[in-house]
Amino acid sequence: MFVLVTISKEKLKTVRSNYKEVFRHYLGFNIGRLIEAMNPKVKGFALSARTVDCSKGFRHLDNYIFRLLVRLLRREHGNKSWTWIRARYFRHIQIPGLNSPLVLGDPSSNLTLLLHRYISKVDHI
Repeated sequence: MFVLVTISKEKLKTVRSNYKEVFRHYLGFNIGRLIEAMNPKVKGFALSARTVDCSKGFRHLDNYIFRLLVRLLRREHGNKSWTWIRARYFRHIQIPGLNSPLVLGDPSSNLTLLLHRYISKVDHI
């Protein structure tokens, strides 16, 4: 018999609210500044939560960030199509062992937004 420890719903809720505040603060800024602000937050939480069963929580947070990004970019480029936005801001990256999802990248610099699923899970013994 073993105990499966997961990320609590309250913790996911506070992390989502922190991410939402960052997105609200950087509304209207260059997308590179948003990526610079989000990467330490994503990496910090993912490194602290990777010792528990985190795959479901990480998937949930990655989807939440993607929804926030879509809302932000559609607001920034109101008269552009989703195809144009996707071609300009999203790219496929190759990471061994992971599917190549669409990842936000800054076209002017070479910054890429980290996702939670890029941080590998560590089994706690």
